[in-house]
Amino acid sequence: MRKLTSVSYGVLFILGMALALAAQFTAKPVRLLSFEKTGWQKIENVSAINVSSWEREFTFDWHCSDAVNSCLVFFASHQNVWVYADDALVYSREKADTVYGRTTGSGWNFVEIPWEAERVKVRVESIYGELRGKPAEFHQGNARQMYADLLKNSMLEVIVSIIDIAVGIGMIGYWLVVKGKMKFGKDVFFFGIVAVLVGLWSVNETDAARLLASNRVAAYFFACMTLMLVSTPFILFETSFMEMKQKRIPDVLCIGNLLSVMICTVLHLTGILEFRKTLFITHIQLLAALAYTLWMIASHIKEHGFDKKAKINLAGVAVLAISCIVDLVFYYMDFRQTDIIGKFGLLIFIFLIGSEAVLELVAKIDEGKKAEVYHELAVKDMLTGLYNRNAYYNWQEEHQHQQDILLVTFDLNNLKKWNDTKGHTAGDVYIKTAASMIEEVFGNEGCCYRIGGDEFCVVMKGGKKVDIDQKLEQLRLLQERYNKSGGDLEMQIACGYAVFDGKKDKSVEDTRDRADILMYENKRVLKGQEGAV
Repeated sequence: MRKLTSVSYGVLFILGMALALAAQFTAKPVRLLSFEKTGWQKIENVSAINVSSWEREFTFDWHCSDAVNSCLVFFASHQNVWVYADDALVYSREKADTVYGRTTGSGWNFVEIPWEAERVKVRVESIYGELRGKPAEFHQGNARQMYADLLKNSMLEVIVSIIDIAVGIGMIGYWLVVKGKMKFGKDVFFFGIVAVLVGLWSVNETDAARLLASNRVAAYFFACMTLMLVSTPFILFETSFMEMKQKRIPDVLCIGNLLSVMICTVLHLTGILEFRKTLFITHIQLLAALAYTLWMIASHIKEHGFDKKAKINLAGVAVLAISCIVDLVFYYMDFRQTDIIGKFGLLIFIFLIGSEAVLELVAKIDEGKKAEVYHELAVKDMLTGLYNRNAYYNWQEEHQHQQDILLVTFDLNNLKKWNDTKGHTAGDVYIKTAASMIEEVFGNEGCCYRIGGDEFCVVMKGGKKVDIDQKLEQLRLLQERYNKSGGDLEMQIACGYAVFDGKKDKSVEDTRDRADILMYENKRVLKGQEGAV
């Protein structure tokens, strides 16, 4: 996939959409990438009159030979609907007055008409002024078959939308798994949110959702909310992905977006101004986010040249821009048959930019792992696996006056003897064995360092609460057990300890000096015991 260039993605998509749009404007309009509907009979010779500036009435003859094919189907968007068969009311769908809105939403109407009826009248009342005078198309047929056809025809759109959601959830999940190992990669998290929101909005705009979600008012509220929330994570993603140092513009845009979401939501819930009336604000925010992204790309090109990141982002934004423009144009034209164009455009954008963001994150994680290895090599003692002198000095510089710190120092007796009589290999075994004992006793609660050839130090927090005598007794027992095992080496570790005291110590180095004094006293005691034996 990485061999396909961003330009190829963009060119292929633009050509595909050009062909799709050309197909939409042929003499015989067809629904893009849809299955052929079976059993649908379009009702011709429909007469329409304007009852008022808000209401229209459609009348037509009803010809049906059996009850199986006596279902009337038509689409209505934010309209009150009343259907009469021979002047008898057989169906109505009127606006709700709920917290979600004061509309009917958009959806298909399935009306069972008595097959013996002769005349059908459909009266529609637009809830919003801009929807007045809309044409209507009526079909007759088998209700079950027409329902199944609508579901089948929307499956491609549903699948595309579900893929968007799945990709978004996958990216969010991936970031949550690896975030503890890094301080970067938030662009993947933000883009995952964008993909989920876009997918949720997209799936709600399909015929399948219109058929399966009975509460179309709540569905419309949900769709508006998801669309309004897209701009903020998109801006945060692009800012992080393009590694922009200038934060003022995105901060202003994000704050403005969130404030407008809050204000529009309050206006909607209180009934002062519904989402349909403020939706143009959301569209402006989306276009502003696209404009900001183009500005970022231009700034990136100016600073870094037309590199891979700029090419991929430019191609992705071109795809997204075309998708948004197509959707916006046909939204305001109230032309429903090009929904799939925008959905495919969004899917291509998500895969194009999302894959690059993930690949970049993986590369950074690999770099981080390498850096972690190099860091380990720099601060770890290769022979014992404990932290080395450099690591100890780094800690000391950062904790010059660390309260309640316990320092324990160690020195190995007779190392020179073993080096001289048994060789340096035996001396290394002596050092490694002593280090493993110190790590076993102190490693769970403290940090162990090898600060010299046969010198060790342990730093423990909460020093006054540590039962140091018990720890030293454990270390003595380990040495005793080892010496009784019959090995060539006799383990003898001298030790001393001290807790940081602000009255005595100017720094933790003074604390270590006091621990060393006790350690050397212990060393002399051990040598005296050895001489006595």
